[in-house]
Amino acid sequence: MPLRIAEPYDHPSLRALLADELDLLAPQLAGQAAANALEIVARPALPALPMTPLIAHWTRLCADGEAWCGALRGHLDDGLPFADDSFRVVLLRHAADGVRQPARLYAEAARVLEPEGLMLVLGFHPCSLWTPWLTWRRRHAPEALQSLAPTAIDRILARAGVEVFARRRGGAVLPGMHLRQAAAVCGPCALLLARKRRSSLRALRLDGRGRVVPVGTSLASGVLRNAA
Repeated sequence: MPLRIAEPYDHPSLRALLADELDLLAPQLAGQAAANALEIVARPALPALPMTPLIAHWTRLCADGEAWCGALRGHLDDGLPFADDSFRVVLLRHAADGVRQPARLYAEAARVLEPEGLMLVLGFHPCSLWTPWLTWRRRHAPEALQSLAPTAIDRILARAGVEVFARRRGGAVLPGMHLRQAAAVCGPCALLLARKRRSSLRALRLDGRGRVVPVGTSLASGVLRNAA
């Protein structure tokens, strides 16, 4: 889904398109409640997220080249610096724009997502009327424009136990052309909504007499468990 573009997000038309993305994202985040949420972006210059009063804390990372920056710093090859099942909500906003191995990024995002947690993947759809313009804007970049199709993202997430359950499209079909019905079908802004399957395994322990006692599988998030 996300197109790789080296051009900074400061062009007026592109800034307007990023605002359209927030309109697409805001209703999905409005009802989400979480102690910890993770946002991964391509560049720190992206506009701020809409208000999310039910999410206590956002951790924001920027995937730039071969390194993480933002709340924490590290190397992309080392994966995300969090334990498994750490976040109730994970948002990837143009996250693959600045990385060489987007498949690994999606797999890592799935790893740190809690069971039954929500993943949102937001970016530009490769099949839209904006694609030629975005390609032209990137004509002087050292690498050609690359994209990862939504079906490819579906397969990557499925292997990690995360299922896509909804897709949304929006934004101006062309600069200045806000056609609601057309935007829902062929708009340049694309959003994938996915949920992580809960494991069917049940934890067991022995009581004082050596008998097996089932343990409930409703656990706190990985971040909270590590802080305990």
